Amino acid sequence: MIELNQTVNQDVYTANLSRQRVVPLAEQQTLEMSISRGQGRGVPDNDVRTSTTSNTAAKPGVDPVLDGFYQRISAMDKVTSTQIKAELSSAFHGDKSAANQALWFAFNQANSSGKRALATQLKQLVSDDFMGRLITETPTSAAELKAILKEEFQFVSRRETALWQAWSQLKADPDKSALVELIRDELGHLIQLNSLMRNMMTNTTRPDLF
Repeated sequence: MIELNQTVNQDVYTANLSRQRVVPLAEQQTLEMSISRGQGRGVPDNDVRTSTTSNTAAKPGVDPVLDGFYQRISAMDKVTSTQIKAELSSAFHGDKSAANQALWFAFNQANSSGKRALATQLKQLVSDDFMGRLITETPTSAAELKAILKEEFQFVSRRETALWQAWSQLKADPDKSALVELIRDELGHLIQLNSLMRNMMTNTTRPDLF
């Protein structure tokens, strides 16, 4: 188990996991879906569509709608969450699935481009629904936390991002100490799982075999 403490830094830790090369997120998610199918767990139709769009955007072009959304918010000076939400509403007209896909796309783009201020705003937004559920439906066991994560996020890479955000927001609240402990334990497992996924993608010459 990986121990987390008050001084752990997500960016530093993540950088240490991927020294050889950066594994495209779409490739990791494809591997996750393949493993999931191999274990007999079905993938909901809407998630299949989301993953297909993501993979298509990465090979070789980019979805123009998602890219247009990202280009607009990245061009803003000191963009706020209110401005990002307004752009989402304008671009996707209440389609929550499409808006979530756009947020994750923009978050990954901002992260890989080194736009830390924008990435920070987007990371908050992609975790909003999950944070709301943690507060209103506070899990009391590891099984309950895992169930919420699986309902909110198909990919383990996204679960890790959401848990980092939750941990950073709740760790200083003494009333949430039991929840923070559950988050710490689950985050430790996901860090190791994501590290394994990245290593598999880094060291195989035929990722299409998975």
